[in-house]
Amino acid sequence: MSGELALSRVLDKAILMRRALVAGASIPEVQNSDELQTAVDSSLDQLDREIGSLKQEMEIRKMLAENTALTSLTRTADRRTSNEGTNARPLPNTAPGLYPKDEE
Repeated sequence: MSGELALSRVLDKAILMRRALVAGASIPEVQNSDELQTAVDSSLDQLDREIGSLKQEMEIRKMLAENTALTSLTRTADRRTSNEGTNARPLPNTAPGLYPKDEE
């Protein structure tokens, strides 16, 4: 969770930097200089790539977190099913509402 928050903050800063570059590109001194325009375009391209990489990393982290939770729930359900009819001690109900309550 803290990693996602840190990644989100970095992405926000990158977007703000991009906006600043776009705003700076409209300044007459920059528009009249091929060298400055090239530098701004190069910086925008680099920032766009970095923003794309950060976005992809966030999506991958989110997907992994969702898959991990789903796998954990599936394994717990499988263990509960395999323990039925045996003398094994049942697993505690860690996900209320997911499983029917055991009759006592």
